[in-house]
Amino acid sequence: MFGVPDGVELRLDFPLTRRVGRSVAIADREPPVEVTVARRQLSLRGLLHYLWDRAGFNRWRPRMQGKRSYWVLRKFLLQACEEVESKGLRLAERVFIPESFSKDRVAEIAQRHKEALAILLSPEADLQFKMMIAIGELKELRATALGYELLLKHLPDCALFLDQKAGERTKRAFEAELLAWSAGQAKLIAACLVYARCEHIYQIESLTLMMTSAHWIPFDHAYEKDVVDKLVAEQRVFLKPLRYETKHAGKFPNFLLLDVGARPVALDILSAFLPAQERAAKMRAIAARKANGFVWDTAQGAVIPQLPALARREVLPMARGSLGER
Repeated sequence: MFGVPDGVELRLDFPLTRRVGRSVAIADREPPVEVTVARRQLSLRGLLHYLWDRAGFNRWRPRMQGKRSYWVLRKFLLQACEEVESKGLRLAERVFIPESFSKDRVAEIAQRHKEALAILLSPEADLQFKMMIAIGELKELRATALGYELLLKHLPDCALFLDQKAGERTKRAFEAELLAWSAGQAKLIAACLVYARCEHIYQIESLTLMMTSAHWIPFDHAYEKDVVDKLVAEQRVFLKPLRYETKHAGKFPNFLLLDVGARPVALDILSAFLPAQERAAKMRAIAARKANGFVWDTAQGAVIPQLPALARREVLPMARGSLGER
C-alpha cells in the first residue's frame, strides 16, 4: 500500500473537512433496502492511541533511557502517520505536530508552522474547508472573555480556540487529567481537530487529552505514574496496554512485564478511587488471570510491593520497539 510494506488504512469517526455555515440535511426516513455490517471506526482518542502504539511509545526497555526527547517523539509519530491512510489520503497530510522550539530559529520555525497550517485556509471546490489534527504537549488552557485558548508547547506563535461551552465541557470531561497535570504528576498530550475560523485563527472542533510520564509513556490514572517510575528506575522491560475505544480500562492489565520469562506477567492496580464499574471490571479480570499476575491494592498499602523477579534481559520481542528507542 502506497509503497509502505506494513501500511494500513484506518476508518475515522470524524470528518477531515467542514462546510462552514451549513448544517447536514436530515432525509425522510425510508424502509431499508439493504443491510450492511457496521465497520469499526476510530475516534480522535482511538487514533491518538493507535499512533502512540504504532510509534512504540507505550513500550519501554532500559536502553531507551535518555533517548526520548520531544524531537524523537515528533519524528516517529510523523513516521507512523506516513504509514497510515484514511479517507483517501495519507494521514501525514492532515496531522500537524509542532517542531521543537529553538530561540535561534524562531522566525524560521514559525514560517514552517504557518506553511503547514496554510492548508486550512484553502477551501475545496464545494466550499468545504479542510481540517487538521494538531497533536502536542499541553502548555496552557486558559479562559478568555470570548471562550478558551489552548496553547501547545513548542507553538508559542499560535493559540487554538474553544468556545465557552466547549471549554467548560473539556474541563469537566478531563478533570482528573487536568488535576494531575496541574499538580505536576503528568504531561498532557492534546489531540485537537482544528479548522480555520478566519485567517490564522484556528478553532477546535473536538479534542482529547492523554496523560503521559516524562518518557511519554501513557497512563490512564495518576496512581499509575508511581508504577511507571518504579519500572523505569528498576530498568524493567514493559508495555502499557492502550484502551482505544473502550470506555474504561478496567478489563486490561495496567502494565505487562516482558522480562519475566516466556510469557508476560500482568501488573494490575486496584485503587479505592476507581469508579465502581471500572473496579468491578478490574476485579473480574484479575480473577480470570488467577496466579499469572501481580496486584497492588493501594488500600492495603501506599508502597508498591516488590515486583516479579527479572528472568533475563528482554526475553520477549517488542513489536516495532526500535521506533521508540532512538
